[in-house]
Amino acid sequence: RVHKYLARLRPEDVPVALAAAYAEVDPGGVETDISHVRTLEHVIRGWFAGYVQPRCPESGTFRPESCLSKYTVRSYRTAARQLIQVGCHYPLSVRSERDMEQLHGRLMSRYAARTVNLDRKVMHQAMRWARRQDIQCADVRMPKVKLTDENRVSRFKTPTVDEVTQIIDTLRECRLKLG
Repeated sequence: RVHKYLARLRPEDVPVALAAAYAEVDPGGVETDISHVRTLEHVIRGWFAGYVQPRCPESGTFRPESCLSKYTVRSYRTAARQLIQVGCHYPLSVRSERDMEQLHGRLMSRYAARTVNLDRKVMHQAMRWARRQDIQCADVRMPKVKLTDENRVSRFKTPTVDEVTQIIDTLRECRLKLG
């Protein structure tokens, strides 16, 4: 890889050097036409293709210190897929608080609170990207889920007394004996 360092240039020479440096970089066929963007799903797909994929460590588009972690890219990909699966078919022009509440309810019925918060973060990043691309969209936010005891997901299951007695009875019937 060839790195271009612009720190030693005069301030008036920096724009010309930047233009020359970026002329050599192939953005990987990123689509710049935004006329087809009509729904939240299009925004999420465009954000991932135009912002996240070029910053993937394997893409080679950016310097290593400017790239995202491969785990971050994987998390963003998963969150984008989840949002699209749940249904982000809302037109950008008529998106409202009610739409966000419905989307939030569908996410909460399928996923844990931390996953919903990641999906929320991805959606807001995609909307900020859309505004930077001059895509007109309403600034409607999805509420953040507070991590309380009733919506936490535990990885450990505590067996009930009936389940324990059933396990002990099963072990007594078979040839395996506990030490």
